[in-house]
Amino acid sequence: MDARCPPWCLLLLGLAGCFKGSAVVRPGRDAGRDTGRDTGQDLGQDLGGPEAPFRCATDTDCAAEPSRRVCHAPSGACVECLAARDTCAPTHHCDDAGRVCVPGCRADDGCRGVTADAGAGDVPETSSGRALARCEVPAHRCVECLGHPDCPAGMLCQGRECVPGCKGAQPCPAGLMCCGGGCVSLRENSAHCGACDNVCAAPNGTPACRAGRCEVGACSAPYGDCNGEPRDGCEAHTLTDLAHCGGCGQRCPGRPHATVTCAAGVCGFTCDEGHADCDGDAANGCEVELATSVSHCGRCGARCALPGAEARCVAGACAVGTCLGTLADCDRDARNGCEADLQRDPRNCAACGTACATLGACVQGACGCRPPPGAAPTPLTGRIFAGLSFPPTVADVFEVTGGTTRPFARVPAGGWLGPLHGTRDGRLLAATNALGGSLWDVTAGGDLTGARPLARDLFTGSLAYIEGLANDEDGNLFLSNGDGGRQRVVRVSSAGAASPLPGMYDNPTGLWVCGRVLLISEGGAGRVLSHDLVTGVDTPYARGFRPAGTHISGQLHVDHRGRVLVLWSTAAAGTGLFDITGGGDFATARPVVPYPFAIDVNQIAIDASNNIYVAGDGGGVLYVSRFRAGAFAPFEVFARGLGDTESVAVGP
Repeated sequence: MDARCPPWCLLLLGLAGCFKGSAVVRPGRDAGRDTGRDTGQDLGQDLGGPEAPFRCATDTDCAAEPSRRVCHAPSGACVECLAARDTCAPTHHCDDAGRVCVPGCRADDGCRGVTADAGAGDVPETSSGRALARCEVPAHRCVECLGHPDCPAGMLCQGRECVPGCKGAQPCPAGLMCCGGGCVSLRENSAHCGACDNVCAAPNGTPACRAGRCEVGACSAPYGDCNGEPRDGCEAHTLTDLAHCGGCGQRCPGRPHATVTCAAGVCGFTCDEGHADCDGDAANGCEVELATSVSHCGRCGARCALPGAEARCVAGACAVGTCLGTLADCDRDARNGCEADLQRDPRNCAACGTACATLGACVQGACGCRPPPGAAPTPLTGRIFAGLSFPPTVADVFEVTGGTTRPFARVPAGGWLGPLHGTRDGRLLAATNALGGSLWDVTAGGDLTGARPLARDLFTGSLAYIEGLANDEDGNLFLSNGDGGRQRVVRVSSAGAASPLPGMYDNPTGLWVCGRVLLISEGGAGRVLSHDLVTGVDTPYARGFRPAGTHISGQLHVDHRGRVLVLWSTAAAGTGLFDITGGGDFATARPVVPYPFAIDVNQIAIDASNNIYVAGDGGGVLYVSRFRAGAFAPFEVFARGLGDTESVAVGP
C-alpha cells in the first residue's frame, strides 16, 4: 500500500478509475460485475497483482447478474437457466445447449388463454378459436389434447386435436347415436336414417333424412323432382324435357312452321325446311320463306343488294332483276350485279359483248382510247413548252405558260428540233436530228449542249425529220421519222435501247399509244394505221385524209374524254382537228374544230383543262382551242414571237 495514501484514499482512486474508463478489474471479469463485489478486497488484489478467473459455486454467487442468476457448477458460469431445474416462465422452457429460456411451454400453465388463432409456437391446425390448454412437454407446444379424455363428448383426440368421432370409452352427446365411428342423428342422417346403415338414395339428386324417413333433399342440375315421388328421385331432365323445360311445369309452346325443342333449359324451335325465324320473334315462329325473300334470300340477313341492279330472290339465290341506267349484267354473274357500264366498258361498249379490240377503251358508248398512265394531264402540272424548229446546231426550248415566252432549255439540234413530249413518269423529253437522231431529257431545263442524250443514232442513214413521239404504259418510247418517204418507227426502251418496229411506213408523222395499239399517221397515204404492239400486225384504222410526202401534220393526241384527235385536212372540209375515235372513212367528215392557219408538222398538246394547243408555222405563233361546255372553241392566239415553231407539249 502506498504510504502517502490511506485505504479510504485508495478506494476513492479506484472509483475514479472506473468513471474514467480505466477500472481496476480482475482479468477476464466484467467491470459492472466487479463494482458490485467487495471493493476493498478487489482493490487489494488489483493492487497486489493478477487475480484467478471467477467461478460461481452456488446461485448466490450469481445474484448480482440480472439475467443470469443460476450457477452452472460444472463450468462455474452464471447462466439464465438449467434444463434439470427449469426456472423459466411457464410460456418458455430452458434450452439445454445454450442454457437460455426460449419460447415454448414447459407445463399446462404456459398454455392458459392460448387459442388456435392466438398463436403459440408450433401448434396443430385446429379450428379457429379452439383452446390449446395442454402442453405437449417434449415438443414444448400448446395443443388441444393429449388424450381422448381431454376432448368433449362426440370427439376423439387425434394428432393432438379433438376431431369428431366416438367409441365405447368416448360416447356421443345426448340425442346422437354412434354409427360407424361417428355420432349421427338417426332423424336427419341420410346414411343412417332411422337406424344405423339405413342409407337413403335419390337418383339424379341428393337424398335427405327428415324425421327418420328418406326423402329427396336436392336435385343435381339439370334434373328436377317434378312428380314428388321419392322412389324415382329427380326424374325430369329440365334441359331437354318439353313438359319441364328449365323447371318443373314449364311446358314449351308450339310455333308456326317449326318443331318445338328444349335445349339447355330454354324452349326453342327448329324451323321447317325452307323457312327461318329472321326477326327473332318467337311468337310468329319461322316467318320467312327463304326461297323468295329479297331481305333474307337463302338465309337470314342475306339481303339481295346487287351493284347497279334491282335484285330479286329466286330459289334462295340472289338474281339480277333490272339493271340501272347504262349498266348491264354482261357476265351473268349475279354476285357482281350489273357490272358493265355500256358507256365505258371496253369489253361491253354500247352492248354486251361489243369489245373495243383496237383501241382498248370505251368512251360514251363508243370505242375510243384512254391515255397511258402518266400522260397529260398527270403527273404533269400543266406548264406549256414550245421549241424553235429549225436551228442550225442548237435548239431553244421555251416555256410559254400563260402566253409569256421565257427561255427554258438548249439542246443539240442537228438542224431540227422535233417533238416535245411529257412522259408517264413526269419528264419532259425533246427529239432532235443531232447525233443521227437523238432523244434528250430537258425536264430540269438549262444548257444541255454538253449533256449525254437518253438515246442516239435512232435513224442513222435514213434520217429526215423526227416528227412523232409517244410512250406506252411500260415506259417504252416510240419515235417516227417523217418527210423522207418510207421509214421505220423506232422503239426506245426505258433503259435507252433502240430497236425498229418491223414495218415500213409512208411518211410516218404522228404517233399515239392506246393500250396495246400504236396509232401511226401515214402522211404519204392519208391514213392512220393501228399497229398491234404484241403481234406486230398493222391494220387500217382511219382513212380519207389528204396525202402528202412532206409538210403534212397528221399529229395525234387523245383528250381527257378518251377521244382520238388528229390534225389533218380533207378535200371536202379543209384543215382541222378530226375526231377519229371510232375509225373509218373521214373523206367527207367535218372537223370538231377548224384550223384556219398554215399546216406543216404542227405538233399538238392538251392541258389539264382539255384545252388543245397547236404549234404554228413560220409565223412564230402558238394557237389554243379552249374546251368549254363540252366542246372545243375556235382557235385563237396563245403566244407569239417563237419563230418557226412546230413543237409543243404539256410538261411537269
